[in-house]
Amino acid sequence: MPSNVPSDIPSDIPSDVPSDQPSLLPSSMPSDVPSDIPSDFPSLEPSVPVVIEASRSPCDGVSCSGRGKCEVISQTVAQCKCENTFIHSDDKLDCICPSGTKFDPRWKRCFSITTSPTKSPTKSPTLAPTKSPSQAPTKSPFIEEPCVDDMSGTFTIDNGNTGSCKWILKNKKRRAKRKFKYCPREEVVNMCPVTCGVC
Repeated sequence: MPSNVPSDIPSDIPSDVPSDQPSLLPSSMPSDVPSDIPSDFPSLEPSVPVVIEASRSPCDGVSCSGRGKCEVISQTVAQCKCENTFIHSDDKLDCICPSGTKFDPRWKRCFSITTSPTKSPTKSPTLAPTKSPSQAPTKSPFIEEPCVDDMSGTFTIDNGNTGSCKWILKNKKRRAKRKFKYCPREEVVNMCPVTCGVC
């Protein structure tokens, strides 16, 4: 016959007959066999390890506005490596023109912003000359961007080696063929506008 009061020390051998009612406190050891009846409340932690799928590349969806290439810095960080006259945006996920410059789609580069002269002269001259001349002559409002080849730049040629503006012009017999083959490439014409004859 079972006792009315639980013992302080558990027995060494479990009883053959289950008790009529469940225990009030959970056991300290999990059972070897799962129960047939579902619990009333969900588990606080998953019973199976969570498999985390391989994450996407940090460069997924980063276009750099077509003005550079995305580089993976770490598993979660990417940044644009900007071409030519472009710089990183604040978040480094885009290539933009620096302050004081604007993008020219013809050349696919950033150029200094120039102010245009007035369209027509003023209707009447000034009433009187100034009392004293200015201290130094004023500079022209036009800031002309020089059209020059980037002599430090290189690009990949068809055989996997690197080429440059100087390489295109190096061999007189192959010069026309190289211009025809490589100058249509955006990176080459931006790097070698003089060599490619665009300015």
